[in-house]
Amino acid sequence: MQFPAWLQPINPSAKFPDDLYGILGTLLAWGVFHRAVDFAVKAKYLIPLPTPADDAAPAKSKSKAKKSGRRKSTGGGGGGRKNKRQQRARRDASSDSDTDGTSVQASSAAAAAAAAASGDSASATSSTSSSAATAFVDEVAQVQKLRKKFQLAGWRLMFFSTSFLLGAYTVSGEWWSFSPRNYFLDWPDHPMSPQLKRYYVTGVSGSIYVFLFTFLEKMSFKDKMIMIIHHITTFLLLAFSFYWGFHRIGTIVLTLHDIVDPIMEFAKMNLYTGRKDNADILFGVFAVVFIISRNIVYPFYVVSSVRYYAFFPDGSAMPSYYVHYGFEALLWTLEVLHIYWAYLIVRMAISAVFNKGVSDDVRGDDDEQE
Repeated sequence: MQFPAWLQPINPSAKFPDDLYGILGTLLAWGVFHRAVDFAVKAKYLIPLPTPADDAAPAKSKSKAKKSGRRKSTGGGGGGRKNKRQQRARRDASSDSDTDGTSVQASSAAAAAAAAASGDSASATSSTSSSAATAFVDEVAQVQKLRKKFQLAGWRLMFFSTSFLLGAYTVSGEWWSFSPRNYFLDWPDHPMSPQLKRYYVTGVSGSIYVFLFTFLEKMSFKDKMIMIIHHITTFLLLAFSFYWGFHRIGTIVLTLHDIVDPIMEFAKMNLYTGRKDNADILFGVFAVVFIISRNIVYPFYVVSSVRYYAFFPDGSAMPSYYVHYGFEALLWTLEVLHIYWAYLIVRMAISAVFNKGVSDDVRGDDDEQE
């Protein structure tokens, strides 16, 4: 198939279909890693199930107790003789009250009131026991929900930590990493080192895996659509930058995005296990790192490098007009999402100051669903 000149692949390190096989293999490896983390992270030891109260005891035990109580009240000869004496006394009272109808009515009313009081007491006890049992079931369901969220946060912590450490190791070994001017210097003569290509293949497959996993997470429609836009944009940036040899800036974008996520996931794990003080501190660190990395470094040092340095000496855009401005549009799309999330983070920070604590990841309300 013959592509137009402006669509021709430029990266000399791109090899089809070997790179595709590498992405598919790494995608499978991420899935195995996910299962391994789920198996290793035992939430049941950190978030135990509640202990039932006496009022929430199983109905079978209560039934046995009632039967036992009835046997005790009716058992033995003494109880039978006592009942006979009571019946004889009631007959005598009835005969004595023939001349006094008012006395009979009063006696009947008293007996009815006593019976009603006894019934109300039993009904109240039954209602209390039922409410306690319902509350216990709800508490167990809430703990099980926290366990699932803890498992998910544990997997995401390991995923983003692994990706970030691999990116930090790769970036630290490249001479062009810390100068935006060098991202496009001598382009397209930008060969990829073996570790850089491994990181790129891992990043592309990880982006695909997280994107697919997003559909399995319980989110509100708005949050899910925002995350889908984010993942699709990130994937397109990585794919295009690899295809056209813009992998230097693509590597920086990928690494910057992996810095903050491990902090957020670790904060959520502390929150789910009841360590709110730790969660508050980690959230504060997350907020600072997020704003610095995604609202300062990313737009002013990374995105702006395309605007100022991605041009040939004659002033024409690299690699072509449409690709250049399409690539820049994708970069700014991510920044729009960053600004929206920064707004949510600041709003939650203000709420935490007045409410004395944070609740969950602001970028996806897991209770609403995150």
